[in-house]
Formats: sequence, structure tokens, C-alpha cells
Amino acid sequence: MHTCHFCHSSITEAFVGSKNEGKVYSCFKCFIQTLKPFKFDEEFVYYPMFGIRKIQPEDSIAFYGNGGNELARVYLKSYNEGFLSYLKEAIIQDKEIPTEDITLVIEPYNIRLRE
Repeated sequence: MHTCHFCHSSITEAFVGSKNEGKVYSCFKCFIQTLKPFKFDEEFVYYPMFGIRKIQPEDSIAFYGNGGNELARVYLKSYNEGFLSYLKEAIIQDKEIPTEDITLVIEPYNIRLRE
């Protein structure tokens, strides 16, 4: 069990970052609010290492629903152009959730974002 550093809510699975050389835990909502989205293959994605580390072919794109539950994952090594939009639409139809409830995050292969 963790406590979100930003909103102080109690969370079972936290996104992990660092601040002033210390470990910081955050809920999914606060984690996303600390990042700026950018366009990647016509979809807005978030990348927590923006400006620190280049995106690598070994990285993956995780599709998250509200609350940070992972819905799907695509590895960039096997990625084809246009697939993000296709997969996002398939998730929307399959799970019957609105488009705005899906968040795409590029996750580094060698950095653990969740604890």
C-alpha cells in the first residue's frame, strides 16, 4: 500500500518517480498530470522520460483505462504505422469505454514505472 505524493490518496499500485533524489509514488491520475502529451502516429501519448532519454525500439506503448488499469500493450519492435489507432478503436468497441478514458504511455523497457 502506498500514498500518492500529490493528492495523498491511498493506492495499492503506484507509479514511481523521483523528486529531489527521493522516491515519489503517485496515483495514475496524478502521474499523467505531471506529463505533457505529444503526437505519435496520430495519437497523443505520454512519455515519462521525455528530454532525459530517447525512445528505444525495445520500449512499449501501454494502453491504460481510468484508474491506471492496463488494457493492452504494443512493443515498438513489432509496431506498424497506424496500429495504435486500430488497437485503440478495438479496445473502445470491446470494452465499451469512451475514447477519452484511454491513455497511451510509452514505457521504457529498462525502467520500472509501477510498484
